[in-house]
Amino acid sequence: MAAADHDDVGAEYRNPHRGRHIRTAITLLVLVVFVVGAAYYGVQTLQGDTGDDSSALPCEPPDVEGAPAAEEIPIRVLNGTNRGGLAGQIGDQLTDAGMDVVGVENYEGDLPTGGTALVLAGYEHDPAAEVVASMVPGAEITNIPRDDGQVDLVLGETFEAIGAPDPAAPTATDGASASGEC
Repeated sequence: MAAADHDDVGAEYRNPHRGRHIRTAITLLVLVVFVVGAAYYGVQTLQGDTGDDSSALPCEPPDVEGAPAAEEIPIRVLNGTNRGGLAGQIGDQLTDAGMDVVGVENYEGDLPTGGTALVLAGYEHDPAAEVVASMVPGAEITNIPRDDGQVDLVLGETFEAIGAPDPAAPTATDGASASGEC
């Protein structure tokens, strides 16, 4: 048996496409990693958490002179419960009390507090949000990126009744959001 014959021992049993199979496996692995990464990014984006805080609202809201009178605050009442007609009922009570109710709707989404009420307003309208929150004991204020002057009152599962606005509630902002979040 010659040396050349010895090198070819088992050659007829080797897979001639072995290199192609390895390249295909590596390509599939890279593709799977890409798809998983894209899916993770998509889920984070849909949940609003892209990890990029550059668009977050500043901790310090702009200086505001004070709150407007309760009758001047445009309020949208949102029902965050499964009690049918609650937003309409409270909207009617607020309108009868002279408040500027601009809308009554169901709240789409989960109530973050799971409690009495959530008041949503832009930083520029934080004192107006304090006036609205003073009408619902236990209400939490959350500042959102908006500048239309409207305040949303989202009624929660433990909401019982609306009260009169507290005249001591409106104050000029003190550099932090009313909910204490920065």
